[in-house]
Amino acid sequence: MNSVSAILASALCVVLAPLCSEADPLDDAIAGMRSGAPAPAGIQAAIDAQERAARKSYSQGLVDLYLAEIKTSIVDDANNGGWPCRSFLVDGDPNVREDLTAALKERFDEKPDGILAYALICPALYADDAPWVDRLQAYLKGADPFLYKLEQAKVDVYWGPYIVSERKAALALLLGKVLPLIASGGTDREVAPVFASPLGLSPAGAAWQTRQLVLKDSANSTMHGFAISRGTDPDIILSRRDAKSVYAFRSSRDGELVSAIMADRSTKQVTLLSRSEAKAEFDSEWKFWYNNIDDAVGASAVK
Repeated sequence: MNSVSAILASALCVVLAPLCSEADPLDDAIAGMRSGAPAPAGIQAAIDAQERAARKSYSQGLVDLYLAEIKTSIVDDANNGGWPCRSFLVDGDPNVREDLTAALKERFDEKPDGILAYALICPALYADDAPWVDRLQAYLKGADPFLYKLEQAKVDVYWGPYIVSERKAALALLLGKVLPLIASGGTDREVAPVFASPLGLSPAGAAWQTRQLVLKDSANSTMHGFAISRGTDPDIILSRRDAKSVYAFRSSRDGELVSAIMADRSTKQVTLLSRSEAKAEFDSEWKFWYNNIDDAVGASAVK
């Protein structure tokens, strides 16, 4: 698969090349600045236009490269059958995977076809998005029986187990960084009964004793908490607090959502959320920790 990877990776450069070859007003502005001229008035419009074009080209490039890998896996299963779940576009940086998934969904919604539906299965599995998987499988079953049969032969035997194992490995790596940091630099706190009881952590009126780590999102001053029990309860509490609300998620050590609440900071009203209501926020909270734990570990090391 490595030789094919090199060929396919070069395709991304080809896709992006038209963007780079077009006249660039920013280049013109920089050329003028070399001669002492100020940046022209209204340059922000050109900056915004170039950023939009670059994002569009990037998204199209991700989709086109992944679709090339998907088609290769279909026509040459013996040598390249692993691309759908093992491509670096899905089995790597979760931010790249999210960008790919969003772009694939957008293209599928605009004009559904069998290849796009087939290609979306593994990204949806990585996102643990069962409704999307169901929708894609229903589409394939009706619109493309050939690819549906191929997907059914792969999803439970190869793709699903592989993706589950990768998610578990990523979570284990994260916990291997967070838990020592909590032990060495965390603080002992109580989860108040108004939060602990709805989450199923304690009887009514009783607090939950925790040790926790709190990180501040420098982009928006939101506070993110990662709490573990000081007793024997193995579950984790992820929390997010901003100016308007507090979210708290009870998670198993396998990363599965157990329960969730949202508290309005102005009214003090606490709402128990269903799994479907909480999933997007829960996934977003895990993403924050995956994206920021290395910086936290690094900051701790230099103290």
